[in-house]
Amino acid sequence: MSSSNGGIRVVVADDHVVFAEGLRYILEDAGFAVVGVAGDCRAAAVLVRDQQPDLAVLDVHMPGGSATALVRRVKEDSPSTRIAMLSMQASSRRVAELEDLGIAAYLSKVVDAATLCSVLTAAVHSSGGGTIRVVPGVVDAPHPPVALRAGDRELLEHIAAGRSNKWIARELFVSEATVKRRLAEVYRELGASTRAGAISRAHQLGLIRHDHGTP
Repeated sequence: MSSSNGGIRVVVADDHVVFAEGLRYILEDAGFAVVGVAGDCRAAAVLVRDQQPDLAVLDVHMPGGSATALVRRVKEDSPSTRIAMLSMQASSRRVAELEDLGIAAYLSKVVDAATLCSVLTAAVHSSGGGTIRVVPGVVDAPHPPVALRAGDRELLEHIAAGRSNKWIARELFVSEATVKRRLAEVYRELGASTRAGAISRAHQLGLIRHDHGTP
């Protein structure tokens, strides 16, 4: 996997040409390398198979097949490719179904460009399980108010940028064990058990700035 946006190779698939080209522009402007754009499920599957990208950004509703079949095909043909699904509308059942297949992210098409790029970067770099979910109106069970300590937001920004515990420890001049302990405390406060869950919750609460850099 790549260590920065400039090395993240992406396939984009959406049957709305204007949206697909707009997404290509947003990603390339943010430093991603878009290696191909497809307009239906069959073309997307072939493109991913041929390009073996780091990330496939796929529309949930496209002609030529179902989203679940496409995800299964991508995982079979390119196991190392992380998958992010985009949708204008989403039911909790559909989101859960795709999460069970192991997608890395599920985002609403109404998210802003900065959030989109931040989540896609985290989806590629995240080594833990779980899906980063940024879908207004489709949320997990409510959590009590979050009370983060000084420095906790910085930790969240680091993990959202895909940085390892070792990298964070070196940057903050603390031990790796300290980083693990502090992250565990942040996860508990957010009601999350994985990096993906913590990033999802942090985005929902507006706790992550979108100007953080990449490793």
